[in-house]
Amino acid sequence: MNQFAVEGGAVTGVTYGGDRIGIVAATSLGDITVRPLSAAGSPTTSDQNKSIAKVKPSERGKTSVAASSDGRFIAAGSDYDDAVGNNNRVWEASTKRSWPLQTATRIVSLDFGEKELVVGASENGW
Repeated sequence: MNQFAVEGGAVTGVTYGGDRIGIVAATSLGDITVRPLSAAGSPTTSDQNKSIAKVKPSERGKTSVAASSDGRFIAAGSDYDDAVGNNNRVWEASTKRSWPLQTATRIVSLDFGEKELVVGASENGW
């Protein structure tokens, strides 16, 4: 079993992004990190981790992450009270282009449904 050690904070969320992405982790400091898979499908070593994004964490440090089943998209958010609505986002994995999650604030859990639908739970409901 490989450990997913990242620099800067504790891992607070992890998801499998398929062969396209690999393993994605979110940390208590808001870093979103990808560990690619080897050709054999096992995780690579931690020196190959790639920081791909950052969200602003709250003082509690809860950050969530999800990946679409086809490996095209990554969603991340935190329980930071994001009144502006620009912190919690979806990224296209291949281009790093991103979009804000609409009306998303204080995210505690994220997941992808069918056809790129992102669902999330927040302290204020879902």
